[in-house]
Amino acid sequence: MKDTRSWLVGLGLVALGVLGIVLLSLLRPGPPVPDDRSTTTPSPRPRATRTQPIEGLELPETVPATPVHETVTARLAEAGGYGRVACRLPEGVSAASGPGLLRPRVADGWLFALVQEPDGQAPLRGPGGVVAHVQWFDAHPGKRGDCVTEEPRTPVEVRITVMDAGRSVDRVTAARLVATGCEGHDPPGVDGTFAVRALAGTPCVLRVEDRKTGAWGDLLVDVFEPAELTLALDAVDPTRAGRSLADVRQDAWREQLDRAEGWLQVLDAARADAEGPEREALDAERAEALDAIAGLRDLLSPR
Repeated sequence: MKDTRSWLVGLGLVALGVLGIVLLSLLRPGPPVPDDRSTTTPSPRPRATRTQPIEGLELPETVPATPVHETVTARLAEAGGYGRVACRLPEGVSAASGPGLLRPRVADGWLFALVQEPDGQAPLRGPGGVVAHVQWFDAHPGKRGDCVTEEPRTPVEVRITVMDAGRSVDRVTAARLVATGCEGHDPPGVDGTFAVRALAGTPCVLRVEDRKTGAWGDLLVDVFEPAELTLALDAVDPTRAGRSLADVRQDAWREQLDRAEGWLQVLDAARADAEGPEREALDAERAEALDAIAGLRDLLSPR
């Protein structure tokens, strides 16, 4: 019963957190009409999924009997076409999450999560910061892959110079730049240079955007020691060109609503023949999903 209560509470926090992130992300200023840069559709963002070969790494021990966490995650993986992992955690870690790990849950010293990529890696963050590094392998849709837990990677500082149309940005443009991704960064200098923090041997993607023009660029940061790199603002999303901030927000809410309704379908498929604690956990998450959908529909309703 204790595990079930923890699962229900955790699901509520996850759903509220997701909706909060959605709403906060929509407060970013939208760009006006872009300059004369090419407005072709931006290429897909680089993926940060390089992993070490599994040979030589110690595989985890047998996953303990945790029927609610393990079987609910298995049901969601099967219904949604996700892979899943179970990763042994360091002693004393009661909560953890990381990029690429969806619906993470911690129980009995293990992390249970869905994954979209069969192979990947991520720094695991707990309440006190990064607590471990995990790599997973062969987590194909509907299947549980292997997951290896290692010590946290060493922080590395990388200096990244932002280029615009082949030149270093000026002081005015530098003040408009905003960066997201990796382990964090300082505000840009007057020359458009960011001091970015990454973890040695752990690829991460840094995105930098000009808040006025909407021009942006991505860079895959994959280093083992301090380095100096260059990032180019070489893309503009044509779907945002000339759109008002209100229009951009409405489009983002519609996209979030589509995803939330798609996840509701996954939940319904997963709970179709579930019973007992599994059904209770899935019902609780379904209720949270319905609340999130109602909130998004309210945002999209004419005022």
